[in-house]
Parts: sequence; structure tokens; C-alpha cells
Amino acid sequence: MTRIEDRLGRALDAAAATVRPEDLAPLTVPGPRPSRPSRPSRRWAPVAAVLMVVAVVAGSVVLAGRGEERDTRPVSAATRYLLALPPYEGPGVDDPARILDLYSGREVHRVPAPRGGGRWSAAAGTAGNRTFYLLGTPKDGENGPDRLYRLRIDDRGRPAQLTPLPGGELPGRSNGRLVASADGGTLAFTSDAGDGPDRPRTRVHLLKVGTGQRTSWESAGVAEYLSLSADGRRLAFAWFQSLRGDGIRVLDTVRPGGDVLARSQRVAIIPGPLDEVTSLWTAPSGRRLLVVSAEATRTRLVEVSPTTGKVTATVLQRTPSPSAGDPVPGGPGPATGPDEPAFSVLCRSGDSRHLLLGGGTARQWLDLRNGHTTVLRHPGDLFHGEVAC
Repeated sequence: MTRIEDRLGRALDAAAATVRPEDLAPLTVPGPRPSRPSRPSRRWAPVAAVLMVVAVVAGSVVLAGRGEERDTRPVSAATRYLLALPPYEGPGVDDPARILDLYSGREVHRVPAPRGGGRWSAAAGTAGNRTFYLLGTPKDGENGPDRLYRLRIDDRGRPAQLTPLPGGELPGRSNGRLVASADGGTLAFTSDAGDGPDRPRTRVHLLKVGTGQRTSWESAGVAEYLSLSADGRRLAFAWFQSLRGDGIRVLDTVRPGGDVLARSQRVAIIPGPLDEVTSLWTAPSGRRLLVVSAEATRTRLVEVSPTTGKVTATVLQRTPSPSAGDPVPGGPGPATGPDEPAFSVLCRSGDSRHLLLGGGTARQWLDLRNGHTTVLRHPGDLFHGEVAC
């Protein structure tokens, strides 16, 4: 007998003991009486008490059973759907993008690139979780510009509209970097302006979706890990292979185009207080940066001041683990490869309160308010390409 059945039996016995035999005397049909206001009879009170106890205990059994069920909802209610891209290279590189439902882990729909649109190489999500942006790149051996598209989905995750953006044709080959502001009104992306791998040069673009207006900045070096503030006013990025020094920079996007290094401010040197930077996110307030900093013995998610460049807090720290285990703060994370960081950030939830972490084959939501992590129960196939929340 289970513990719940035992509790139910004891409750029924106790309730039955309160019923006296005289209270259960046979019923008689009374003769006609003058009408008067009805009054609740006390004859059935003991029986009602029994039924009430049974209902309460049964209700507790149901609630207990529900509590033991696994919650299939995503941690962040603002993010139900993910847009998963095909792998960067190798088999499946030309496959459609896939819309995944985090409630069930199932694939809802596939989104192929339009005719002449090449293949999907980058994607970005927005706060509403119903609008995504996609970058179409010519397939190997094809010519033509890269193009930006807007994908709208309905509340069931089905594609409602896929349209090219005005001003969304990229001059030069894109570098596969695409980010969107939370409201979806501003996009930032990069293209290759160099003369080869020995002389890298990058052009950073900002596109106003409503008007198609584009502003560009350019300089020698490579831009990585772009992140826009919620209002699209500030763009943070990491800049490498520059004669002026590598580091994290912040650009005020209302400034005119020109030299990106002259127009932006370097707020942190790499290497310096940070190890190898592998990801960068702007907090919704714009008052702090979230940086994933990795080295051989540890991976950290730290807060960095965009004005001083100082590390102000450590949100999460883990050590790479070659074997599986439950992650603990400061300890090993999910099983990873020998050269992989302990974790990476795949995307940020629509409410900006959670980051979706990757590491080995595990996927977790990180709550930025308290540092708690929750394993994604239905990760689907999120292991081979870029993911947009």
C-alpha cells in the first residue's frame, strides 16, 4: 500500500467513527405540514462530514500527484519558440531553419530559404518571440548579395510571413553576425571589407527596419559577438586583430558612419581582466555588459561596467568537465569535449531574464536574477547550429 492510500484509509476510518447509529435511522415520510421556511436538516451532517473529509483527502492526493509530474513549460514564459539554424558547414548546411516548441520539444515547422535566397547563415530574435530576422547567404558556387528577411510566426509557431527587408541587401559578403534590438526596430550585422585573411577588414552596419536607413562603420580587424541595447542606441562588440589593440568596444549608433574604432570607445582590454571572450550580451538597462570569459581551467559569466571596463560581479563560474554530472556553482558543468569551454551562451530569452546555456549535450536556462540554472527538459536538436530565441 502506498503512503497516499494509507493516509486516505486512515482519514476515512476516522470520519466514519464520528457517525452514530441513531443518526442513520430509516427515513419516514412525514405527513402534510403547513408551509414554513425551510431549514437545513442536521440528520445528514455526519455523512456530509465524511464526504467532506474524503473530498479534502482526495484533493490532496490529486495535488500531490500533480506535484510529482515534470513541468514541461519553459522557464521563461516570454520564450516559447526557438529558431534553430542548420550547421555552419558539412552535411545539412543547406537545410531549412526549424521552429522548435520549448513546451514539447517538438519541431513545429521548417522554414526554407526563398528561391534565390541561398541558405540561412544567421538569425536573431526579438522580445515578443513572434518576430525573427534571418540572413540569407548565397550557396557555395553561387553569386549574389546576402539578404535580410523578417519572419513572423503565429501563436502556434507557424510561419505567417517571410519578407525581404528594405535596405537589407548587404554590400560584400556577410560575416554571419546578426543581432536585433529587443523591439525589433534595429538590426546590426557585419560584412567582409578586407583583401584576404592576411589583411582582415570589417564593415559594421546598422539598419533601421522601419525606414531601411543604413549606417556603416569600417576599420581593419574583425568584429565578433555583436549585441544591441534594448532601444538599439548602443552596440557592444569585441574587436580583434587590430593594431590599436583588441578589446570590447561600445558604439553610440547615432554617430555618423566612418572609422569604427574612432567612433567607438574601448571599455575593456582583451586579454586583461577578461580571459578569452566567447560571448557578449548587453543588459536591458544598458548599464552593464554580460561577458563569457573562458580559459583552460574555468569559464565565467561576468558583469562588466561599460564605462570603466571593470568586472563588477561573477554571475556563473564553472570548470570544464570531461564526464557527465549535475552542475554545481563553481564546479564542473555538463560533460564537454577536451577543448570546449565549460559552457556557452546560445541566446537570451524574450524577457531578458534568462540565458540559454550550452555545454556538451546539455541545455539549461540561467536565471540572471539569482544565478540558478534549470535543465531544459525538451532540448530537441540544438547541437549543430545557431539558435535564436
